[in-house]
Amino acid sequence: LLIQKSILGLDENPIVVVDCGANKGQWSESLLHQIETESTRQVDLYCFEPSSYTCEQLRRVIDTYSIQCLRSTVVQVALSSSNGSADLKIVHDGAGTNSLVSVPNGFEKEELIETMTIDSYAEENTVDQIHLFKIDAEGHDFEVILGARHLIAAKKVKVVQFEYNWRWIYANHTLLEVFNFFSAMEYKLGKVTPKGVQYYQAYDVTLES
Repeated sequence: LLIQKSILGLDENPIVVVDCGANKGQWSESLLHQIETESTRQVDLYCFEPSSYTCEQLRRVIDTYSIQCLRSTVVQVALSSSNGSADLKIVHDGAGTNSLVSVPNGFEKEELIETMTIDSYAEENTVDQIHLFKIDAEGHDFEVILGARHLIAAKKVKVVQFEYNWRWIYANHTLLEVFNFFSAMEYKLGKVTPKGVQYYQAYDVTLES
């Protein structure tokens, strides 16, 4: 909510928001409620959800909103570090923990899905910049970030908000890699807290917790 409000307050038009791992639209709904009451600028919202079942639920949620300054697009694709296909591990239909990361005894079935980088999508669909790139990919987050390397290097992404948790262990990635990547791109890293964003000047191993 803190990050959403900050982005919607920008003096830019349009404001472009990407919701990666949109699930049934809970995060996007929070944004849409604010657009209804607070935004006077055009907002372009792109929602990515690879699960066929969940994506259909997402479309129903997004379609219930008729906001004059909103342009919304729902894409049934998993954002990743490369274009192709992969097996999505389904915990159960509609679960918020469905993931491309395999967790032992953590899913009941698989679904073959399409993968794409946000760099490729932006180029193909003339998305010139992203003001807020929200990523909730259940451990696959760093692969999504790598798929945005060209946009990030060109400073065409203002804010990347991602989830970091124990699933990253099974994805064989650490927070150190994130620090190395973004530091080379001259971005600041911080943790969202109830009091605001707590920024870090450098990596420390204790942050892995």
